[in-house]
Amino acid sequence: RQHAADHLDPVVQPPVAQRPSPATQREFAPRSAPAAIGQPGYAEAAAAYAATNQGNMAAALSHARSAANQAPLNLEYQRLLVYLLLENGHHGEAGERATRLERAEAFQSDSQWQKLRQTLSERLAWDHFHEAMQAQGRGDLAAALAQAEAGLQRMPQVAAHRVQILGILLLRQDYR
Repeated sequence: RQHAADHLDPVVQPPVAQRPSPATQREFAPRSAPAAIGQPGYAEAAAAYAATNQGNMAAALSHARSAANQAPLNLEYQRLLVYLLLENGHHGEAGERATRLERAEAFQSDSQWQKLRQTLSERLAWDHFHEAMQAQGRGDLAAALAQAEAGLQRMPQVAAHRVQILGILLLRQDYR
């Protein structure tokens, strides 16, 4: 079944192979409950891990927020919260929290954090891609171009963003 967005010309759909997959997400997802029984945030973090394991990401997010608020210096709880913000589609909030955490702590050598940060960047880029498509559908080509360029800045290695920009420029009859 085709969607109306499939018929917009010239709009490029993100290639399936380049979309973040749940399997990729699980590669760096928290795997077990925290070990500090009785510490602030422990019960909420344990509930968040349990809900994650059951696939109830909305409940997990609620518990992770509580754990992170109860123990703001616990990096595992903070990482869990960023992960669950991503899983629940709160990409902007995840990005803001990740940036604050990076300012406060050194994550450069943390491979799980780097993978999580990469996925966040990819999701934000695809958000720009889809916002550009929506703006183009409304006929707001200036906003569409701004969103497409923002997506390209986040993921310059993805050709779909460049093709989207070219399509918008053609529609604007802008032959730079």
